[in-house]
Amino acid sequence: MLQSAINGKFHISSGMTVASRVAAVFLMGIMFIVVARTLGPSGQGVIATLVAVITIAIQFGNMGLYASNIRFVGA
Repeated sequence: MLQSAINGKFHISSGMTVASRVAAVFLMGIMFIVVARTLGPSGQGVIATLVAVITIAIQFGNMGLYASNIRFVGA
C-alpha cells in the first residue's frame, strides 16, 4: 500500500515536471516568433543579445536552485 502510494506520487511529480518543461519550451517558441515578427530581420541581433544577457543573469542569479528543484519535486 505504502509502496504504491510513493510510486504514484513520484510518477505524478515526474509527469508534472516534464509537462512544465514542455510548456515552457512551447511558450518560449511562441514568444520568439512574435518578437521576431515584430522586430523584423534587422532586430534578430537584438533578440540574440537580449537572450544571451538574460541567460547569463539567470545563471548567476539563481545560485543553482534550478538543479535542486528537480530533487525536491521528485522526493
